[in-house]
Amino acid sequence: MDLELLKKKFRHKAEADVKDINLAIKAAPFLVKEVIRLEEELELKEKMIEKFKKRIKRQPPLVSKGEKDDFNWVIKINEETNTMLIQFNGVPNKSGAKICSNAVINMSENLEPGFSVISDLRTFDTSVINQRMSFYFRKVHYLFLRTNARYIIRVVSEKDKEAAGFLDFPPDQKKNLKMFTVTSVDEAKNIIKNMGKYLRK
Repeated sequence: MDLELLKKKFRHKAEADVKDINLAIKAAPFLVKEVIRLEEELELKEKMIEKFKKRIKRQPPLVSKGEKDDFNWVIKINEETNTMLIQFNGVPNKSGAKICSNAVINMSENLEPGFSVISDLRTFDTSVINQRMSFYFRKVHYLFLRTNARYIIRVVSEKDKEAAGFLDFPPDQKKNLKMFTVTSVDEAKNIIKNMGKYLRK
């Protein structure tokens, strides 16, 4: 049965003419099968669309950026190495520290247990960190402890190696956590790349 012929013949008719009745009778089973085929195809397409929507919904954000006054931050997740890189820039403030810490916590939900964190502090003014601001940064690091972070690596400038002290933990709270202070992101990435090998802190 020629579907194009049927379309041309009956497209603009509500019912078949007497002269076309035999053709209409022959066409009925064919058209029913065609409708069933189209319904099945439509159902399959709808299932594929739903599956695609779920994949998009599940796909975690890999980059998050924010700023508050003179303080800004960029959070990046590398799924391949299960690593979060946080770049802190500028002069922090209490409000910004709170917003930033919440962003880090939200992004950390996309990491698998045993993840690593690189905190780039090279362009971050730690001299103004007070107790209130420190609370929010420590809150994030305590979360890392509870969620089985493996490495926390702080990247600082050569002259500021002691500047990351506001993130330190008591020895008993970091016994299962390896913490390093380095002077470049590449050095931090090499530590993660060489997991399992002996590395001097």
